[in-house]
Amino acid sequence: MFLICPTFVAQVFFSVQVVVKDDLVMAQNLPDTDATDPNFTPIQMLERLADTQESGCLHLRSQDVDWLFYFRLGKLVYATHSIDPVDRLERHLRRLSHEITSLTREVCHYVRVHIENNLSTDITQFSDYQGIYWLLEEKILSEDAIVTLVKKLTAEVLENYLVVSSIEEQEVLSPPLNLPIFCAINLADCIESCRQRIEGWQALGPEIVSPYQRPYFFNNAYAQNKLSEDQQQKLSKILKGYSFYHLASIFDQDELKLAQKLYTLVKNKAILLREPQPPYNKLPKFYKPEPGKNSRELEEGEETTLNLSVITKNSLPTKICKIACIDDSQTMLQELSRFLDAENFIVHTINDSLKALMQVIRIKPDLILLDVTMPNVDGYQICSLLRKNAEFKKTPIIMVTAKSGLIDRARAKIVGATDYITKPFSQEELLRMVFRYLT
Repeated sequence: MFLICPTFVAQVFFSVQVVVKDDLVMAQNLPDTDATDPNFTPIQMLERLADTQESGCLHLRSQDVDWLFYFRLGKLVYATHSIDPVDRLERHLRRLSHEITSLTREVCHYVRVHIENNLSTDITQFSDYQGIYWLLEEKILSEDAIVTLVKKLTAEVLENYLVVSSIEEQEVLSPPLNLPIFCAINLADCIESCRQRIEGWQALGPEIVSPYQRPYFFNNAYAQNKLSEDQQQKLSKILKGYSFYHLASIFDQDELKLAQKLYTLVKNKAILLREPQPPYNKLPKFYKPEPGKNSRELEEGEETTLNLSVITKNSLPTKICKIACIDDSQTMLQELSRFLDAENFIVHTINDSLKALMQVIRIKPDLILLDVTMPNVDGYQICSLLRKNAEFKKTPIIMVTAKSGLIDRARAKIVGATDYITKPFSQEELLRMVFRYLT
């Protein structure tokens, strides 16, 4: 049955006992929906469950992505999808952290740890929702903040779902047991809001097609003519592989408005866009080119109204972060240094595991990248020794490993590792990991 948080009773839309029906009965209550119909729209799936005023979890599968929508008596409770739901939650927590000081970097890390320690094989028990409930139980977020968080996460998922072009599988599952209800979301209102935002994204095509595209600054003639030297320097530091979604979480900005602000630079090739990094490339794109339709033209005067103050005024943290890289491979250390080559990082490389502990104590890094398999003293031993030093109790320690098995993950947790990254990895993947713990 659904678990109603007592203090939320006034906010939720029901007070009757929930009757959990088996999947077959619930599916029979729904009108037939043919997802292969050329006139099919993703909205139909949601509207038909809402119209029946049933309770359940609508599970849809499209292009290897699982979409889940939780309904209670026809009202939308929550929505999520299978592409890195924990990262999505972390992004929204970072947005909230600009207003709520209790949402520190350590808290976001604890949320991830809690989720990983309580992973379920039940598809209806999605991890991000469990993390939200933990934030409430630990009294880290207020009830109002939880409601805001749930609504924003649901809106983002729905916004992406509405541009899905086909559905391979569909089923209605019984409601998850002990699911807390934080709010009731009117489906029609949420869809209308998402439609307006989708139109905004589509207006930026074909240059910008996805919030998961990754902008890089390219200092061409247009940029030199239109931007001050200070703006050029700041953009070159900021636009280094973070997606529009991740940039929005850094600057506490709406990702659509951020993309609109950068559009002119994208249009004029001063910002180059890379495709979404896997697995985000599985998500549908907002813009789909139509035959014979050209890119939208810039409005008169638009080129000269670059409003970049929100990015260049509040740039990335000015503190120069120190990163210690410990690996017996000189080639790997050179690669890490190249990946982290930025003015806001000072990279210290250490290739002797026997001397690593003393060098780390001397350097006092803000983050440590630690290879697992080294001769003499391995990464697990070094991590354990560092955690025994009070000065490094909270320092992020990222284990670099060629294995991603459960045994390695379990051992890393035992010795106190913060996270791990599996080789081989790209520069974008490494920066994303560093960004997670240094901003």
